[in-house]
Amino acid sequence: MGSISLVKQISQERIWHDQETMFVHGAPEGADALAIARAVKARKGVVVHIARDASRAAATATALRYFAGDIPVMMFPAWDCLPYDRASPSPDVTATRMSILSLLAKWDADKPLVLIMSINAVVQRVPPRQVVCEASFQAKPGASVDSEALITFLVANGYSRASTVREKGDFAVRGGLVDIYPPGAREPLRLDFFGDTLESIRAFDPETQRTTAQRTSLDLTAASEILLSSETISRFRHQWITTFGPAGDDPIYEAVSSARKQAGMEHYLPLFYQETSSIFDYLGEALVFTDHLADEALDERLKLVADYYQARTEKTTSRQE
Repeated sequence: MGSISLVKQISQERIWHDQETMFVHGAPEGADALAIARAVKARKGVVVHIARDASRAAATATALRYFAGDIPVMMFPAWDCLPYDRASPSPDVTATRMSILSLLAKWDADKPLVLIMSINAVVQRVPPRQVVCEASFQAKPGASVDSEALITFLVANGYSRASTVREKGDFAVRGGLVDIYPPGAREPLRLDFFGDTLESIRAFDPETQRTTAQRTSLDLTAASEILLSSETISRFRHQWITTFGPAGDDPIYEAVSSARKQAGMEHYLPLFYQETSSIFDYLGEALVFTDHLADEALDERLKLVADYYQARTEKTTSRQE
């Protein structure tokens, strides 16, 4: 189908309510973004675009902000580490993922939204929706807030204690001040306590540490896909022993047992929850666009994951022997 006939067809509102798959061929690059923009304006709700890789996802997002500048466009990133690695995804990637999951879990189905993600992001499992919904903490200036309960929430939900807050997911405590960089915030927040009363919430520049604005509320979500509660730690320990046998001196097992974050623990996500979810479990009914060569990219990704799994299994077996 040529680009002219494509534009004519995407202008027909009825097409976005059809249940059948439609294939578009021969359209110039960028026409897919126009189609997505027309779809989300005509259909409302969530429209998903699955790109073959991260660069295509970024290019589509840029084009969509031109064609549909009044509609929210979100990019759900994949982990920026290798499968079954001993390294964790970067704090910024994790924070962005958790911020988007929290938003999707509460999204009004009648409001338009475009969600863009690569094949790598699609196949990565995520925490259960209910877990993400429950991982929240709200407060307003003037309210009575138990600062110890707040710190307990931060630790359990993946925030990292630091001397100075500079990255998303950091928090710091200095007397009656608690600095937090929430996953979905543009700037970190400084909470000023007088006893158990939250006197003020101020945004500040992470570089200069100077106040930039006053805020009227605090709404925190989880900063990590691994939530270290007593329940998840107990389940992790049981699942580890059931799956792998005695842990020995494995650093990940030891750290999680002590409720501490450890590099690489995210790769054991299924051990922490009764079940994991797909990103689509957060979306409900959505219209899905797939990129050219997305199927091929999926096959390559699954093969890569299988290869890394085999390599990790062989390495673990040889170490035990």
